[in-house]
Amino acid sequence: MHSTHRPSITTRRALRKLGEDIRNARRRRQLTMAILAERALTTRQTLQKVEAGDPTVAMGIYATVLQELGLLNGLGELAAFSHDEVGLSLSDENLPKRVRLRSREPSPELGLPMSDQPSFPGFEPPPSSRLTDRLFLGVFLHPDAAERAASLSHSLRKELSLRGRPLPPERLHFTLHHIDDYAGLPPRVVAAICDAAATVRMGPFEVEFDRVASFTGRPGNLPLVLRGGDGLAELMKFHRGLGAAITRARVGRPVASQFTPHVTLLYDHIQVEERAVEPIRWTVSEFILVHSLLGQTRHVPLARWSLSD
Repeated sequence: MHSTHRPSITTRRALRKLGEDIRNARRRRQLTMAILAERALTTRQTLQKVEAGDPTVAMGIYATVLQELGLLNGLGELAAFSHDEVGLSLSDENLPKRVRLRSREPSPELGLPMSDQPSFPGFEPPPSSRLTDRLFLGVFLHPDAAERAASLSHSLRKELSLRGRPLPPERLHFTLHHIDDYAGLPPRVVAAICDAAATVRMGPFEVEFDRVASFTGRPGNLPLVLRGGDGLAELMKFHRGLGAAITRARVGRPVASQFTPHVTLLYDHIQVEERAVEPIRWTVSEFILVHSLLGQTRHVPLARWSLSD
C-alpha cells in the first residue's frame, strides 16, 4: 500500500525557511503573488505552497520560482564539494591509514608535487588518496563545556542504544573553515592563512548549542552532532568576517556561503531525529589553525588568535 513520505522535523524547518526567504525576496522586488506565479508558469495556489515551504511541491517549481527572482545560481551550489562540511569531515574516515606517494619532484615552496598544487576555484583536481594533510580553522570547546558535551554523548548513547564511541572531550570542536587537503604541509599556505587570520577583529562572544541530530553520511557511520539556533548569532557574524579575510587572501578552498556550525559527538548507525537538549554554553575567546593528519585522527595546533575588544 502506498504511504506518504513525511519529512523529518529538520527537513520541514529548512523548507519553511526557504519558503520564507522566497516570500521576502518577492516582496523586496515588489512583486505580487499573481505576477510571480505567472512568470514562473504556475498557479497562485502553488506559489502559496512554495512560500509556505510545502514539501509536496516539485523541486522544479521551486527552481523556476528562484530563477524568476534571480536566485537560481545558489541552488546549484547547495551540495557542492567546497560547501559539504560533513562530507569533508567524513573524508578523513575514508582515507587509508597508510599512504604511499609516487616519487616526483616536489614543489620547493609548497612541499607537494607540482601537479598537486592548489588550483583556481572551479579547476580543482579530483580528490586523491595521496592527500595526507588537512588544514582547517576551528574552535575547540572550553574544557567545562567539553566535559558537559562528553557527558551528554554518554547519556544519549545509553538512552538511544547507540554503539558509537563518544569522541574524547579534548577533540570536541567546530570547524570555521576547511582550508584544503594537501600532500605534505604547505608552508606558504600556512603563512598566508596566518596573515589573513591576524586581520580579523572581534571581541569574545558566547555560543549556545541546544539541540542534537544526526547528519546523513555513510551508512553505519552517521555523525551525531550538537547544533544551535539563535544562540549562534555572534558566531555567524564572526564567520562572515573571517570568511572575508580568507577570501581576500586567495588561498585554499572558497569559503562556504552556507555555514552550519556543529560539534560532532560520535558516529553511529542509528539516525537520530533532532531533539532539544540542555544548552551547552561557553565564551569563545580564541580560534585555532589546525593541522589534521588524515587517517590518523590527530589534530596539531599550528597557530592561535585571541579575540579581544
